[in-house]
Amino acid sequence: MLCSDCGQEIKPVVCLDIDGTLGDFHGHLIEFAKQYFQYDPVIGTHGRYDGGERMRHWFTRTFACTLGEYHNMKLAFRQGGLKRSMPTLDHPWILTQDLKTALGVEIWLTTTRPYMRFDSVDPDTRFWLKHNNIYYDYLLYDENKYRKLAELIDRRRVVTILDDLSEELENAEVIYGDEVCVLRRSSYNRYYWKRWRGFDRREDIFGFIRERVNRWNEGAAEQASVSAPGGGSDLPEAEPSS
Repeated sequence: MLCSDCGQEIKPVVCLDIDGTLGDFHGHLIEFAKQYFQYDPVIGTHGRYDGGERMRHWFTRTFACTLGEYHNMKLAFRQGGLKRSMPTLDHPWILTQDLKTALGVEIWLTTTRPYMRFDSVDPDTRFWLKHNNIYYDYLLYDENKYRKLAELIDRRRVVTILDDLSEELENAEVIYGDEVCVLRRSSYNRYYWKRWRGFDRREDIFGFIRERVNRWNEGAAEQASVSAPGGGSDLPEAEPSS
């Protein structure tokens, strides 16, 4: 499908979160906290973190620390460049390469990382992506990342939003509809497994996106057919893009 104004190819968009979706942020942070507080908590005593409460609340109870100490620990985590060594989840480089080569989608990596707050956030993020051979077309930082995305591209192009946080999917659902929202399942968001359609295997994630892309392509082909000369001019005017 080509843009009628510039003639460039219009591709369907897949949005992938980074922390907790492509990389094991929660496990990495917990392991760092054990060293930071010089305390190896018996996690089973308080229950492993499953997303059912704010992580800071679980942390303060599990590590017997104050909220201020928790924030100081996270600050040390960020400023110490620990994001560069975050473990990946289920070979995300394979997923992004398959999305690029097999489906030809446009990949947006979306994150709430506050890159304007600390000079190291953007270079640390790009280092991690390059080091792990993760392909992407665009990288978007914003506290309201899905709202910002809708300001930059036509929201009708978005075929899948993959995120590990329920609150982020709720924000995306309002803008793009629930059919595009997918939970990247892990032990750290088990509390929400029944609330959202979700997958924990790369193959299942790819299969879902492939079906969404096929549907988008079918719709684009149909639109191109009716827009061609003789295809009919009495169709309702398209909504303006965001």
